[in-house]
Amino acid sequence: MAVLRGNVQTRLARVKAGACDASLLALAGLRRLGLEAEASLVLEVERMVPAAGQGIVGVTVRADDRELRELLAAIEDPEARAVATAERALLAELDGSCRTPIGGYARLCPDGTLHLTGLVARADGSFLLRRSLHGAPADAARLGAALGKHLRADSPRDLFA
Repeated sequence: MAVLRGNVQTRLARVKAGACDASLLALAGLRRLGLEAEASLVLEVERMVPAAGQGIVGVTVRADDRELRELLAAIEDPEARAVATAERALLAELDGSCRTPIGGYARLCPDGTLHLTGLVARADGSFLLRRSLHGAPADAARLGAALGKHLRADSPRDLFA
Protein backbone atom coordinates (compact mmCIF):
# COMPACT_ATOMS: atom_id res chain seq x y z
CA MET A 1 0.00 0.00 0.00
CA ALA A 2 1.47 3.33 -1.07
CA VAL A 3 1.55 6.26 1.31
CA LEU A 4 -0.11 9.18 -0.41
CA ARG A 5 1.23 12.53 0.75
CA GLY A 6 1.62 15.97 -0.71
CA ASN A 7 -0.59 18.62 -2.17
CA VAL A 8 -3.58 17.90 -4.39
CA GLN A 9 -1.61 18.11 -7.63
CA THR A 10 1.00 15.67 -6.28
CA ARG A 11 -1.69 13.22 -5.20
CA LEU A 12 -3.45 13.41 -8.58
CA ALA A 13 -0.13 12.86 -10.37
CA ARG A 14 0.58 9.77 -8.24
CA VAL A 15 -2.81 8.30 -9.14
CA LYS A 16 -2.23 9.00 -12.86
CA ALA A 17 1.23 7.41 -12.66
CA GLY A 18 -0.26 4.26 -11.15
CA ALA A 19 1.42 4.61 -7.75
CA CYS A 20 -2.04 4.04 -6.23
CA ASP A 21 -5.50 3.25 -7.50
CA ALA A 22 -7.33 6.27 -6.14
CA SER A 23 -7.30 9.23 -3.80
CA LEU A 24 -10.28 10.57 -1.88
CA LEU A 25 -10.23 14.37 -2.15
CA ALA A 26 -12.69 17.08 -1.19
CA LEU A 27 -14.64 18.35 -4.19
CA ALA A 28 -14.61 21.87 -2.71
CA GLY A 29 -10.81 21.81 -2.76
CA LEU A 30 -10.72 20.61 -6.36
CA ARG A 31 -13.15 23.36 -7.34
CA ARG A 32 -11.09 26.01 -5.57
CA LEU A 33 -8.00 24.86 -7.50
CA GLY A 34 -9.85 24.69 -10.83
CA LEU A 35 -9.39 20.90 -10.92
CA GLU A 36 -13.01 19.75 -10.62
CA ALA A 37 -12.74 17.90 -13.95
CA GLU A 38 -10.14 15.60 -12.34
CA ALA A 39 -12.83 14.02 -10.15
CA SER A 40 -13.75 10.66 -11.63
CA LEU A 41 -16.49 10.02 -9.07
CA VAL A 42 -18.34 12.39 -6.76
CA LEU A 43 -19.77 10.74 -3.66
CA GLU A 44 -23.16 12.15 -2.71
CA VAL A 45 -23.49 13.17 0.93
CA GLU A 46 -26.35 10.74 1.44
CA ARG A 47 -24.00 7.91 0.45
CA MET A 48 -20.95 9.07 2.41
CA VAL A 49 -22.19 11.25 5.24
CA PRO A 50 -19.44 13.72 6.24
CA ALA A 51 -18.42 14.60 9.76
CA ALA A 52 -20.73 17.20 11.26
CA GLY A 53 -19.74 20.83 10.89
CA GLN A 54 -17.78 20.47 7.66
CA GLY A 55 -17.56 23.72 5.75
CA ILE A 56 -19.05 25.86 8.51
CA VAL A 57 -17.05 28.81 9.74
CA GLY A 58 -17.71 29.80 13.33
CA VAL A 59 -16.56 32.84 15.25
CA THR A 60 -16.18 32.83 19.02
CA VAL A 61 -16.94 36.11 20.75
CA ARG A 62 -16.83 37.06 24.40
CA ALA A 63 -20.36 37.11 25.82
CA ASP A 64 -19.90 40.67 27.08
CA ASP A 65 -18.63 42.08 23.74
CA ARG A 66 -21.94 43.51 22.62
CA GLU A 67 -20.46 45.69 19.85
CA LEU A 68 -18.72 42.79 18.09
CA ARG A 69 -21.74 40.52 18.53
CA GLU A 70 -23.93 43.14 16.81
CA LEU A 71 -21.44 43.54 13.95
CA LEU A 72 -21.28 39.78 13.40
CA ALA A 73 -25.06 39.41 13.61
CA ALA A 74 -25.32 41.57 10.50
CA ILE A 75 -23.40 39.02 8.43
CA GLU A 76 -24.65 35.80 10.02
CA ASP A 77 -26.16 33.35 7.54
CA PRO A 78 -29.47 31.98 8.90
CA GLU A 79 -29.13 28.80 6.81
CA ALA A 80 -25.63 28.12 8.15
CA ARG A 81 -26.91 28.77 11.68
CA ALA A 82 -29.75 26.22 11.29
CA VAL A 83 -27.46 23.63 9.68
CA ALA A 84 -24.76 24.04 12.33
CA THR A 85 -27.29 23.94 15.16
CA ALA A 86 -28.84 20.67 13.92
CA GLU A 87 -25.48 18.99 13.33
CA ARG A 88 -24.06 20.10 16.69
CA ALA A 89 -27.17 18.91 18.54
CA LEU A 90 -26.84 15.51 16.84
CA LEU A 91 -23.21 15.25 17.95
CA ALA A 92 -24.00 16.37 21.50
CA GLU A 93 -26.65 13.68 21.87
CA LEU A 94 -24.38 10.92 20.54
CA ASP A 95 -21.37 12.00 22.61
CA GLY A 96 -19.12 9.57 20.75
CA SER A 97 -15.40 9.37 21.20
CA CYS A 98 -12.92 10.56 18.60
CA ARG A 99 -12.75 6.93 17.46
CA THR A 100 -16.50 6.56 16.87
CA PRO A 101 -17.41 7.09 13.22
CA ILE A 102 -20.24 9.62 13.34
CA GLY A 103 -21.57 11.55 10.36
CA GLY A 104 -24.00 14.43 10.31
CA TYR A 105 -25.23 16.48 7.39
CA ALA A 106 -28.01 19.05 7.42
CA ARG A 107 -29.32 21.06 4.52
CA LEU A 108 -32.20 23.37 3.71
CA CYS A 109 -34.51 21.92 1.07
CA PRO A 110 -36.21 23.95 -1.68
CA ASP A 111 -39.49 23.71 0.25
CA GLY A 112 -37.84 25.44 3.23
CA THR A 113 -37.61 22.39 5.47
CA LEU A 114 -34.39 21.35 7.19
CA HIS A 115 -33.25 17.83 6.32
CA LEU A 116 -30.77 16.15 8.68
CA THR A 117 -28.99 12.86 8.05
CA GLY A 118 -27.04 11.14 10.78
CA LEU A 119 -24.82 8.09 10.69
CA VAL A 120 -23.03 5.96 13.25
CA ALA A 121 -20.77 3.03 12.49
CA ARG A 122 -18.08 0.71 13.71
CA ALA A 123 -14.63 1.52 12.39
CA ASP A 124 -14.31 -2.04 11.02
CA GLY A 125 -17.54 -1.69 9.03
CA SER A 126 -19.40 -4.42 10.93
CA PHE A 127 -22.18 -1.98 11.87
CA LEU A 128 -23.60 1.05 10.09
CA LEU A 129 -26.82 2.91 10.82
CA ARG A 130 -28.05 5.91 8.85
CA ARG A 131 -31.25 7.79 9.61
CA SER A 132 -32.82 11.09 8.58
CA LEU A 133 -35.33 13.55 9.98
CA HIS A 134 -36.77 16.75 8.61
CA GLY A 135 -38.63 19.69 10.04
CA ALA A 136 -38.63 23.44 10.40
CA PRO A 137 -35.27 25.24 10.54
CA ALA A 138 -36.44 26.87 13.78
CA ASP A 139 -36.51 23.36 15.29
CA ALA A 140 -32.90 22.57 14.31
CA ALA A 141 -31.71 21.82 17.85
CA ARG A 142 -34.70 19.59 18.57
CA LEU A 143 -34.26 17.72 15.28
CA GLY A 144 -30.58 17.09 15.93
CA ALA A 145 -31.20 15.86 19.46
CA ALA A 146 -34.08 13.62 18.36
CA LEU A 147 -32.06 12.06 15.56
CA GLY A 148 -29.15 11.49 17.91
CA LYS A 149 -31.48 9.73 20.38
CA HIS A 150 -32.86 7.48 17.62
CA LEU A 151 -29.39 6.55 16.40
CA ARG A 152 -28.15 5.85 19.93
CA ALA A 153 -31.23 3.75 20.82
CA ASP A 154 -30.86 1.58 17.71
CA SER A 155 -27.09 1.07 18.00
CA PRO A 156 -25.11 -1.50 19.99
CA ARG A 157 -24.51 -0.23 23.53
CA ASP A 158 -20.74 -0.57 23.30
CA LEU A 159 -20.53 1.63 20.21
CA PHE A 160 -20.32 4.79 22.29
CA ALA A 161 -18.13 3.40 25.09
